[in-house]
Amino acid sequence: MKLYELSETGRKLTNMFLEEEIDEQTLEDSRELIKAEIEVNGGDLIDFYTSFTRFLGTGTGDKKIVGDIDQQINRLKKLKEFYKKRFDRFSTSVTDCLLDLGVKTGQSNGIQTEKGILYLRKSVSEIKPDVDGLIDKYKLFVLSPLKLTIEEYLLLPDSIKERVEIKEIQINKELYEEENGAYKKQINYRLKVL
Repeated sequence: MKLYELSETGRKLTNMFLEEEIDEQTLEDSRELIKAEIEVNGGDLIDFYTSFTRFLGTGTGDKKIVGDIDQQINRLKKLKEFYKKRFDRFSTSVTDCLLDLGVKTGQSNGIQTEKGILYLRKSVSEIKPDVDGLIDKYKLFVLSPLKLTIEEYLLLPDSIKERVEIKEIQINKELYEEENGAYKKQINYRLKVL
């Protein structure tokens, strides 16, 4: 008997009992027959359960067993990180080489090969100061969903400060740049292939 058949039979028996088509003794006898059927042919259910737990894992804490799927996900994450590092090193080496050869940025200044064009793309990014090295007045305390300056945070009653979790501390960019000037800029070059 298949699992869906067992479920359907159990539902029918219960409905028949509720509609008074069978008595309580017949219901119990029928349930015992179904249990006996499961005892004889229930090995497949155990196999299915074992397969699912092997794939998905079970338990928590010290008794946690990591499933095969999670192990593969972790393996692929590590593999991706490995290839990303290799690609970054490769890309940096080729970029440095092209810069040393005097290749300018832009597709039209790239090097034409039989398989495509190697060229450099230039971008500018900001170099943010280290938040830990800044004085408190430049910090923003991010509390889901609020952003508070140090003055606003200090005005909060202690009872609220104890219950609130600081999600992160950011730089108050407007105040920082107003008093210290704009963030320093950094020029980045990336290898592109067309």
